[in-house]
Amino acid sequence: AGSSSTTESWTAAEAGDAGWDAPGVRQAFADSVYRVIEEHAPGFTASIVGADILAPSDMMDGRVGAL
Repeated sequence: AGSSSTTESWTAAEAGDAGWDAPGVRQAFADSVYRVIEEHAPGFTASIVGADILAPSDMMDGRVGAL
């Protein structure tokens, strides 16, 4: 019996001068979040099978919640 999970997370963050669309910025932010979660829930990062990393502009454009 397999399992599945959908998690939505919201956080206020600034991307700095590079902006959210600069190469690697979104993934670097996600990786920093994963490291913090991993400290409290070992194995979390290994359990991730896919991620869609949305920037604030994506949310403002209505791309949130679309599957």
